Amino acid sequence: MTPCRYETDVLAAVADGSWDHATDELKAHVTTCRTCSDLALVSQLLKTDHAAMVAEANVPSAGQVWWRAQVRARAEAAEAAARPLFVAQALACAAVVGLLVALVTWLWPAGGWHFVATAPSELSLTTWVAIGAWVVIAPVALYLVFARD
Repeated sequence: MTPCRYETDVLAAVADGSWDHATDELKAHVTTCRTCSDLALVSQLLKTDHAAMVAEANVPSAGQVWWRAQVRARAEAAEAAARPLFVAQALACAAVVGLLVALVTWLWPAGGWHFVATAPSELSLTTWVAIGAWVVIAPVALYLVFARD
């Protein structure tokens, strides 16, 4: 394909929006030259499509963009500040569980977990209440420690 010498004139006329005011010679050339007619058609379609996209664009105002940025920055700062607290809560929970296990082992008669070898029907009411309390309290405590707002 050889370039047409009128291509730049056709493109300039379509891009400027002055195609209606183009010379008769240029309009006649576009009807006879396949390259220039394709260029004029595609340029006109692209210009129309661009105008439609610009008309439909929903660009937020500068104030709205600034407000969103401020809200995001505050949320990120709050999350960064809460991370050390989360780690401290997890460590405190682990320390309390360890302390309770040590306390139960120290205070338990016969110095250990002798109820593991006993049948469930032989366990006392106090033992069943303690087991029930652990079954109820432990998941609630873990949920409160690891729950996110």
